[in-house]
Amino acid sequence: MIRRKNLPPISALLVLVPVTASAHPVAEGLDPFSAGLLHPVLAPNQIMLLLALGLWAGQQGKAHLHWPLGLLLTGLLSGGVLAALDEQATLLPYLPYLALSSALGLLAALSLRLPVVCTAALALLAGGLTGHDTLLHARLTNDGTIGIIAAGLAVLLICFNAGWLASKAKKFWMQIALRITAAWLTALSLMMLGLVVVQTP
Repeated sequence: MIRRKNLPPISALLVLVPVTASAHPVAEGLDPFSAGLLHPVLAPNQIMLLLALGLWAGQQGKAHLHWPLGLLLTGLLSGGVLAALDEQATLLPYLPYLALSSALGLLAALSLRLPVVCTAALALLAGGLTGHDTLLHARLTNDGTIGIIAAGLAVLLICFNAGWLASKAKKFWMQIALRITAAWLTALSLMMLGLVVVQTP
């Protein structure tokens, strides 16, 4: 049962989600480095994907955290190169980001363990999506190479810090808190995914 006092925050969230699901944010009035650092944080599709990946990888131990970080960087570079080679490339829709973040969040919420090769493959895919979007966003905003490097650094820091915190969750209550956080990420990703699907002509 939803209490009346909880309705305003829920209503505010529902109002904000359609806006965030339909547009890529632009940090105006900032230098290229600062704008690049903020881009993954302000883009809901990217921040949820990176947090979900980091939480799930860190939850499985250090081995699963080290490999994904390396392949996340590889994916970033590969996605950026592909976007740079295609002059007609456009920003990807939110659909693949939200589908992947929903899957990763669910894996973390259920505390499911998979072989490290699966974690690495998902990290490579996440890096490719993020790298493609990062380069095109820098091209649209004229942030240049500095903006791209800053955004890549932010991507790695977000994922690493989320994974590091998850790897330190040894106590029972910490593991429960981690799984609840992952469940919230999954729920938000699925809600946005549904809105994107409904809004798609």
